[in-house]
Amino acid sequence: MTHLPVNPKISGCSFFAQRLAVVVGEETMRLPGWASSLVALGQYLATLDDAHPPLTAVLELPTRRYAALLVALGAVYGRQTRPVFTTNDFDVLASLSTPIKVRYRYQSVAFDGVLEGCVDRDGEAHLVIGRPGGAFHYLPRSMNSQLIAIGEDVHLGGHHRNLQFSGEYLRRQWAFAAGVFCKVDPSDYLLADRQDVILFGPAGPLNYEARLPMAIYDSEGVPQFGELREAVRVQDWRDEGSVNTELLPLSSEGELHLPEEARLFPPIAVFDGGFGYANWRYLIQGHHVALLTPGRIGFQQGDAAVSESFYARADEVELPWEVTQGFPAGQLLAFTRHA
Repeated sequence: MTHLPVNPKISGCSFFAQRLAVVVGEETMRLPGWASSLVALGQYLATLDDAHPPLTAVLELPTRRYAALLVALGAVYGRQTRPVFTTNDFDVLASLSTPIKVRYRYQSVAFDGVLEGCVDRDGEAHLVIGRPGGAFHYLPRSMNSQLIAIGEDVHLGGHHRNLQFSGEYLRRQWAFAAGVFCKVDPSDYLLADRQDVILFGPAGPLNYEARLPMAIYDSEGVPQFGELREAVRVQDWRDEGSVNTELLPLSSEGELHLPEEARLFPPIAVFDGGFGYANWRYLIQGHHVALLTPGRIGFQQGDAAVSESFYARADEVELPWEVTQGFPAGQLLAFTRHA
């Protein structure tokens, strides 16, 4: 049986993910322990070098809510050369893609500014905070707890005053992470001929029906927008499954015409960013999708011509992230990293 190697760079991520919380109005909700596995998975994917064979991991999760967010955060942090989770939150802040709006305290006064990066001053790392009019404040490592907030919607709990991430920031971070995986322009939210994260759900007995906004690249690389109605039916976990798709135009985009090659199995993968943003969805065309029944985890390594697949019960697979505990039947989440 093939085992994926344990990557030591992700050893500290569980503590980070277990601190992650979501703020809705005045209510704070901490995510359960399975969230740590998704952050670890994102970090693991981001640390694979270009020579690594294409890899697909399929997991079952109790819910798909926030799953893409956690993987994206892990990927963004994991791509950094320094092991941010073995030091402290200053390194996490220094590793974020910038610029990012922030609120912070400087000499007991609250300021709004823009986090623009990290620089070395007199032998000590400083966060660079841009101010209106071109002024800058430099927060040394000893003062990073003075950073009050990043964005508005999501915060990292703990002793650093509930660092917050806005929805727009998260969307940009996901696009950035996808660009790292796919070697494409990070500003391109629609990815052609690549499969990084595919979300099927609600899974139930592996039946999926949805009517979702979608987009797909045509044969000339031009994105076409429309609405997808897709039904996936799987009779047996060893079966590749059968797929029927119906593509419907969005009223605002007119008619949708797609070439026949765009309809191959799996014809279309719709990525739902979740997190309460109904329209935050990305289409990712792909292949190498492993299908499985509840209680099983599937991996597929290799390319379309030469591939190695295996299926095993969760307790029979050695994984670099904690996925073997407490996963009831539910949503099906598939991850792929392409070299």
